[in-house]
Amino acid sequence: MATRQGRAAREFNIAADSYETLFAALFITSCTVDNIEQSTGYSDSEPADRPTAQFILRTLYTNGAIAYSRSMGLWLPFAEAGARNVYGVADNYTLSGANGYTFVRPRADIVPFLANPHGRAIADIVRIRCKKLADFDGAIGQNLDAVKDMSILLTDNQNLSVRLMRADAARRRGEGFAVVNRGENSFGDVTLLTTGAEYKIDKLLADRRAVYEETLHLVNVYTPVEKGERLIVNEVSTNNAETAANGNVLLRTFNGIAEQYDVPFRIRRLNAPTTGDSEQADEDKETPVAGQEVANAGEFEEGGK
Repeated sequence: MATRQGRAAREFNIAADSYETLFAALFITSCTVDNIEQSTGYSDSEPADRPTAQFILRTLYTNGAIAYSRSMGLWLPFAEAGARNVYGVADNYTLSGANGYTFVRPRADIVPFLANPHGRAIADIVRIRCKKLADFDGAIGQNLDAVKDMSILLTDNQNLSVRLMRADAARRRGEGFAVVNRGENSFGDVTLLTTGAEYKIDKLLADRRAVYEETLHLVNVYTPVEKGERLIVNEVSTNNAETAANGNVLLRTFNGIAEQYDVPFRIRRLNAPTTGDSEQADEDKETPVAGQEVANAGEFEEGGK
């Protein structure tokens, strides 16, 4: 029993981890960061490694924030350090890189980019949904096992039982003919072993799909095309609006901070709506107003322009 429970737990964790990897990849590839090639090196002899848009977006997704150092040209996860001013903003920031690299920079040198006004990791809410999807997969597997029937042959002849088992194994391998010596006894009675369980897989799949699509909307992926002609225009627009609203939180927050600090970096959406949603197209083209659209961005004004 312990072994079976352990195996089930491992399969659940593998399923949840696989979903997390999938949704993270979808989020990271749904947008790009423009103008990051304009980051400067922190010295002529030792230039900073050039970040990729995927690294920046992955850090925003998993950490909820990433810091850009003007003098060093580095994009790294950060933590606040030192004394705080009246608004609770720290004097210094500690940037953390791979292989134990850390850099302490003053607030004036740092542009703290956030994934949302609260700086919370998008991955946290997606992780909860991934566990729910893994639960659905497990329930579907359990229901599939529960509804399986089995044919049983009842006989008092032990030797005949063995021969019939071998013949059935041959049948499962694809062989089409077998000879079984019945002897003095008949084959016996054939009966059916069934649990009488209700088939619920269709309902489970529908509910699982709903959670899956809602999670896709969280990571900025449009889904109406998957249902084709069954969706009316209003349903398509509603689904697009939900996805766009989630994506616009990232765009408005990041781009608003960039504008306030007078740096050229901008996040741009790569996947367009699947239908002609002109209002959303206009929304994506809007230029955020610094200090108004982005909550908390004003807290870092001393480090800005």
